[in-house]
Amino acid sequence: MQSHWTLNLKNGLKVNVPADLENPVTLTLLELEDWPEPDYAFWCQLAQPGLRVLDADTGYGLYALGLAQALHGQGRVLALNPDPLFARSVADNGLQALIQTEEPSEHASTSSPSVSSENSGETDSCRSETNDDGSDHGEAAAFDLIRLGPTTKLDPGWIQQAAPLLMLPSDSAALADLQAAGLSLYRLIPVLNALVLLQDAPVANCTQNGSPDLLTNADTNHEADGETAPSAGSGLEKPATLYACNATRAAWLRGQERMIRPA
Repeated sequence: MQSHWTLNLKNGLKVNVPADLENPVTLTLLELEDWPEPDYAFWCQLAQPGLRVLDADTGYGLYALGLAQALHGQGRVLALNPDPLFARSVADNGLQALIQTEEPSEHASTSSPSVSSENSGETDSCRSETNDDGSDHGEAAAFDLIRLGPTTKLDPGWIQQAAPLLMLPSDSAALADLQAAGLSLYRLIPVLNALVLLQDAPVANCTQNGSPDLLTNADTNHEADGETAPSAGSGLEKPATLYACNATRAAWLRGQERMIRPA
């Protein structure tokens, strides 16, 4: 195990980071005892007991740990590409029952699970059903919240089996596939702590870059989402982080007062 420090954050989490003051994550957490990006706070606030989360760019695990903490013992976090220190952080926070780590090649989506509403027995495609102990019904890999890294390749099953909200860098390799599948793009307005439709998002060349598996769903998802599609040619600066979802998840976010409906 590399030389490391265990830092106590303001939210009660313990995070293990390299004992290196030249490491930007270490230095930031030492100074602030928190991660200052508005997207981090917003993402963690979306987590609710029973949701299933995929972090495809785990690293030291700030996002994975924060989301697992917010699940309050019910749900699941699948953490891909973790740093070796992440396992120690999971144990230090007692989150072994909620967080599972896998190599990306080990993770594959198969069939879609049954889902249930948060407050009733009504069907709700935005909420994945779990047992009382937070374990999954069946072997499906459907997720409610998905965080992608810059080089994460999109598994078509992630958006075919469920209606997730995806968080990704604006230069993500998966952006073309998400747009090809007809998902709308959003950006966070920090002062409102809510998402707004990205009217001027860069439009990828879907014909050349979109995955064939995703293109089969593009028309359905795009027509179902009654909101304005992104347009090209804007001179506005792209945000560092984008969000993507279909109309079903957008409605869920509006119900949580986490999305602003376009005028």
